Amino acid sequence: MMNIFLAVPYSAACGLNGAGSFHERVSELIRHFEQRGFSVYAAPREESWGRDRPTRERGIVRDIAALAAASVFVAMFGGYYADGVLVEIGMALSMRKRVILLRAANEGWPKYLDGLVAAGLAEAKEYVSEADLALVVPMPCAQGPRNKEHRGESVVS
Repeated sequence: MMNIFLAVPYSAACGLNGAGSFHERVSELIRHFEQRGFSVYAAPREESWGRDRPTRERGIVRDIAALAAASVFVAMFGGYYADGVLVEIGMALSMRKRVILLRAANEGWPKYLDGLVAAGLAEAKEYVSEADLALVVPMPCAQGPRNKEHRGESVVS
């Protein structure tokens, strides 16, 4: 079974403010993956959407263990800025995980992410509507960065 580590802005994902909210979008994405047989770790959900939030130290240890066990790393910002997600992207890259970055076509994200995509370290996937999220199904592939230089392989042909 493929394990997905889903990184999202924690506070925004825990904001239970009705249909169309970021919380609903995250919940739908989790359901989408699980209905297709994927195991999903998303800290906000694991912590009852913020109601059972552990100490920061315990949460970080749990997140690192889940990330180490993950087959693929998926991040969705939802138009929010989140230092924690950026840190998790860095950890995923250091663990040579496949990194997929999701965003709605009208949403911005930290410019740093454009550099990761340009360098071949992450894949960017845009969606126009919630229905498009159904098209985001990570397919098994070799883990780690796509850029040979960053995998430690020779870039000389």
